[in-house]
Amino acid sequence: MFKKIKLEKINEPTAESFLPNVNFTEKELPAIKNWKVGGEYEITLKVRQTSMTKDRDMPISARFEITAVEVKNELDDDQKEMMNKMTKKKIREGEYE
Repeated sequence: MFKKIKLEKINEPTAESFLPNVNFTEKELPAIKNWKVGGEYEITLKVRQTSMTKDRDMPISARFEITAVEVKNELDDDQKEMMNKMTKKKIREGEYE
């Protein structure tokens, strides 16, 4: 189950709102080619913790390196090809009109 991340304020003079974010290229995550700005997508990240900061006045924070990413419910090329063949077969057999 996903844990919703709440929008927080930075305790600095600018006090801008922010959410954690990450950037990917289409080489790292090919699925983004078909995604839309503003869309919501589920991905799973495998991360390695690289640091932790403990400050009396602030919540504990940690930095991570992303070592792998997976798109939930994304079909690989073999699965897409199989689905296309099954759909074409059903069309030929009159199952779809």
